Amino acid sequence: MESLLMAVVAEKTGYPSEMLNLDMGLESDLGIDSIKRVEILSAMRTKAPSLPEVDAGAMANLRTLGQIVGYLREQLGGAAPAPVAAAPVAAPKATSAVDVESLLMSVVADKTGYPAEMLNLDMGLESDLGIDSIKRVEILSAMRTKAPSLPEVDAGAMANLRTLGQIVAYLREQLGGPSDDPNGGGGGGGKPSTSGAADAKGGEAADPRLGRYATKAVARPGPGFGVSGLSGEGSLLLTPDGHGVAEALAARLRSRGLAVVVGNDLPADAKGAVLLHGLGPFADAAAALAAQGLAFRIARGLAPRLSAQGGVFVTTQDTGADFGLSCSDLTRALSGGLVGLSRTAGIEWPLAGVKGLDVELGGRAADAVAEAIERELFTGGPDRDVGLAADGRRLVLESVPARAIQPGPVRVDASSVIVATGGARGVTAACLIALARRARCAFALLGRTALEDEPAAVVGVEGEANLKRALLAAAAASGEKVSPALINSRLSKILANREVQSTLQAIHAAGARAVYIAADVNDTARLSVALGEVRRSLGPITGLVHGAGVIADKLIAEKTDDQFQRVFDTKVAGLNALLAATANDPLTMVCLFSSVAGRCGNAGQCDYAMANQTLNTVALAESRRRPGVLWKSLGWGPWEGGMVTPALKARFEAAGVPLIPLDGGAELFAREVIAGAADEVDVVMGGAPAPRRSCPRRPPRSAATTCSSAPRPTPTCKITASRVCPSCPWCWPWSGSPAPPR
Repeated sequence: MESLLMAVVAEKTGYPSEMLNLDMGLESDLGIDSIKRVEILSAMRTKAPSLPEVDAGAMANLRTLGQIVGYLREQLGGAAPAPVAAAPVAAPKATSAVDVESLLMSVVADKTGYPAEMLNLDMGLESDLGIDSIKRVEILSAMRTKAPSLPEVDAGAMANLRTLGQIVAYLREQLGGPSDDPNGGGGGGGKPSTSGAADAKGGEAADPRLGRYATKAVARPGPGFGVSGLSGEGSLLLTPDGHGVAEALAARLRSRGLAVVVGNDLPADAKGAVLLHGLGPFADAAAALAAQGLAFRIARGLAPRLSAQGGVFVTTQDTGADFGLSCSDLTRALSGGLVGLSRTAGIEWPLAGVKGLDVELGGRAADAVAEAIERELFTGGPDRDVGLAADGRRLVLESVPARAIQPGPVRVDASSVIVATGGARGVTAACLIALARRARCAFALLGRTALEDEPAAVVGVEGEANLKRALLAAAAASGEKVSPALINSRLSKILANREVQSTLQAIHAAGARAVYIAADVNDTARLSVALGEVRRSLGPITGLVHGAGVIADKLIAEKTDDQFQRVFDTKVAGLNALLAATANDPLTMVCLFSSVAGRCGNAGQCDYAMANQTLNTVALAESRRRPGVLWKSLGWGPWEGGMVTPALKARFEAAGVPLIPLDGGAELFAREVIAGAADEVDVVMGGAPAPRRSCPRRPPRSAATTCSSAPRPTPTCKITASRVCPSCPWCWPWSGSPAPPR
């Protein structure tokens, strides 16, 4: 076990195995993040299939190489993992010689438990064999392990393959062989359609996975039963709001027999919290942002109880009852990320009842507001995001396709000067290069990387593994004793420098001007100096692209204050500093790089979700305060490449989450900021974040496990780990099933 792990870690990190020992921290010493851990475990299971799968919760608690070895040995009961038999791969087959049909039948038999003689090519993957989207990925992955020459199958194509015969036909066609699919394959002998093919020049739907989605608030009554977690032993914490709502709600809940504590400190027996401090009033922007930090700390204190036993957790804010869509108060908009916390908590704590409420105070008496919240708690069911309007309406959010981008007023042209944070590297850089090709404008790229000359030992060396070897050799030659963490630090600087230089060269090659200035957006003094340099060298600043961002993925229970603040401040405090520093510039466009995590939440990313949702609400409020400026908050889904490894890509595809192609996404960004619609501010890009609603015909989870419309027990949702109804139009988007007839 130990030697297998060391070999895989050496292969994946580039460090020689003799440098490794079991006491090394995965992240602190080796720079192995959550994504790299998945790769390592996947590679180990490929080499030793008898190894157990490690779930995300267990993986998050493994801090060192030794803990991984200990965990796997315990799961195996002390036995050594059985290696992959060598015989099947002794003689690699030529591409054209792969017997696709036999290979598929063998793998399907292995994965489903049905004997091969029971299978035939007419069988439906889901209807006959119960093979869902995740199982399909497993089957294709196993086939490619046995026959590496088989092509990868993208999510769009996979969704259109309904039978075993269609899989065989598709793979044969990709291999260049004849297709004899008895079911017709993709129709007409071609590839299965991936819906909505577009022109190859990057039209509005150049890639079927690309799309633009807006959010709207619609009125919907509650299902008539309460949120789970209210009953049972323990106290409920209500944080004070300054309007008297907490005291009024406490009286109402106590009359129902609940134990309630009003304050900011969790009681020892806390079973949940209703965070009312998000309703304000806030003296200033700092107070609104501090409300989000307090909410996080209370959530962290509750996490052990709510993740293991359940309970109740509710955030509240006052951003117009529609989560900022109509809010024009900038101070209140800065509290808008609170719902990002509840969205993430609902994913991390599937046993708990979790809600994010947008409560419009509207001048109402405290008891009237308390009554509305009480009614939602006891009749609103498990609906996650709910707006309670002052006129009594109950609102929920829906994602709808946004209008196609139409030619409009040009906001960026050759005379524009764009300041971009985080724009010298990664996805933001690719987007700016696409904008440079179209607009030929001037760019000032701000980043934390200080440009410096490379060490002589790595000049001309390419590839991370080769760079690590060169750095290790240089250290050995000088007699320097180095650790993997030190090598990682040096490597990161080299790669960052190269990426910045590459971006500048690409922008210049596109016919645009660009300068790079090392400046941390959170350092207001340095930012002011940097922007002064921009104005002197390029002219008045006319546009902002805020792409700076960092992540520190940890579950709510494990995230530190420093991690939370670093992630949150880079997005939110950085934006505030940028807007303050350009208050007197003739801005025509401001584009914020948000994330679909803000709209949906994401396990391990409560800070990132809260920060990005705050960007959304701030952009919406600013668009009403400064209507002459084009405001965009683009909620990007995951992009191809970069941090999305093949293993992670397979997980996204299995969950039905489309990836954004780098070139197509960059072109979409350029069109959005040059001439996008001013009334579409908060736009999700890439994939539709279907609202996490629950079927209104299903009783609470504890009372039943099937929807009245479902003919069979409901499966588990691939995203939220809660149950869904595969034949119900309320539930299907998250079930991994085809859409039911409506």
